[in-house]
Amino acid sequence: MGTLWSKYSKLSVLVWLLLVTPGTLLIRCAGVPEIPLLDVILQREPPITTSLSDAVTEVPFLNDFDPKEMSLLIFEPRDPDGTFQVVTGLFELTAKSYCLGVGKYAPSEGDGYLYAPLKGPWADIVGNILRRSLNQPEISQQDIQVLLWAILSRTKISDMPRDMQLTAAKLLTSEEIFELNGGALGLIPEELLQEALAKLPPEVRQVLEAEASLRRMLTEAMVSYDELERVAVLRGDPPPGKGSRQVPRGRWSYHPDGYFIRYFPSGYSQTRIQLYVPESFKIERDELGRITSVADGKGNRIETEYDDTVDPVSVAGDSGIRGYAFRLIRLVSPDPWRSGQIRLAEWNDIGWTLVNVPSGGGQVGPLSGRFSNLKERYDWAKAHKNQLDRLDEQFDPQGDINDIMDLGHYSLALRDAISGDGNDTVEWAADHIYLVKKAWQSSVCKREGGCQEFDKPIALGGAASPGDTGEQILTQAGDPQPLPPPDWWMPEDYGNWDELPKCRKRCVYECEKYREVDPDLWEKCIDSCPCGKPIASVNEPRGKS
Repeated sequence: MGTLWSKYSKLSVLVWLLLVTPGTLLIRCAGVPEIPLLDVILQREPPITTSLSDAVTEVPFLNDFDPKEMSLLIFEPRDPDGTFQVVTGLFELTAKSYCLGVGKYAPSEGDGYLYAPLKGPWADIVGNILRRSLNQPEISQQDIQVLLWAILSRTKISDMPRDMQLTAAKLLTSEEIFELNGGALGLIPEELLQEALAKLPPEVRQVLEAEASLRRMLTEAMVSYDELERVAVLRGDPPPGKGSRQVPRGRWSYHPDGYFIRYFPSGYSQTRIQLYVPESFKIERDELGRITSVADGKGNRIETEYDDTVDPVSVAGDSGIRGYAFRLIRLVSPDPWRSGQIRLAEWNDIGWTLVNVPSGGGQVGPLSGRFSNLKERYDWAKAHKNQLDRLDEQFDPQGDINDIMDLGHYSLALRDAISGDGNDTVEWAADHIYLVKKAWQSSVCKREGGCQEFDKPIALGGAASPGDTGEQILTQAGDPQPLPPPDWWMPEDYGNWDELPKCRKRCVYECEKYREVDPDLWEKCIDSCPCGKPIASVNEPRGKS
């Protein structure tokens, strides 16, 4: 869409004055040649220009990074401007979201969304509206969305009904309203509009027609939200938009503020957001530079020993990269079900890993035995290096890339070794090797300059761009949806959920992981909540869940 708009906006006519009134197809200015209405419309940059081409920090390496346990961001400390103050870890928030397109399709099930910065001549104004809305809880989400549609369709605030002007006055400064009114378009008769748009590509015409319809409807006092929505947000399966590409649902992006983020929209008005704010990790190596241990600060650890009786494998034409066989893989973790105990899993004489950064010029012939999949690993390493290079292009990378590449090799090697041994008894092993993915993210964050300090503010903003350019781009203010009670919560037994203190709700949610696995431990967890009295009658309703 951005490319099409750019193509049709390269006009040779300089616009000295824009004044569109009913009955005029040409813009007339004293001493200036007549300017076609279509040229005037297309010469203007859209209020928000963010597009899929701005989503340049996606991380395919994390496609299988799907942790199950996350802290709820709603319980973290929060500043008046909506900024969350977090330390490190995995977080989730279901937030109100807003669409930033007109005449585009609603998100579909299975669509992938990527982080992109908010861009465009009125991007700052849109960002200000979202931030100010956090301190205006009396303004409904629908009223905020209508104001955004007015901006996106370039409707004059002064032409809107009185109630919407009052909403605008609460969320905009007088200077911003003046700017929006000055950059808006007047009403254009339908016959003249269709004549002007007739030769445009369908996807461009669709958007401009929707904008024109919204401008007309937003000046009428009796138009309902549903009527506006039907024009602004299309339903059904969209045809692939120009420039679309495949983005898997749940793909992670690296945020320039130093964390990783992904989006799961439910329609356009609600989005589940997941974040990983990288922790600090200890990585140990042997004298050959091979990773022997990756550990976090919570007692989780992965250890490997190498079998030096097996000759390392090399790649012809790429002397820097080698493969080494594992003798032992050991996973160590605190036992979440037995306080003070650890759990341990080991694998012997299975798997191998590459080390170092590929140059890309190697050739791999047929192999058998332990290193039979060397070609696949080497091809993966080259693709992984290309991903890192693309990320580096967006920032000012610091330090050696070797750590990141070796952690990528190591993660893939552990996954292949553990998943390929036919042993299904270690249920926690697959999740435990996420430790290496987290260490990789920490190293990337440091390299790209986002993790010089591990305590950081999280100010949700920017945009979530779909892989299909025919669908709505979304944005969030970080305003959380109300947290519902668990399914088993019975008000007659436990009391009114809405009246519980915040710390009590947090405790109930944090204890949920025990409920199905160990009911007795769940009961102890609930009763040991740090604030408030134990929840009454916890034993009896447990059977009702």
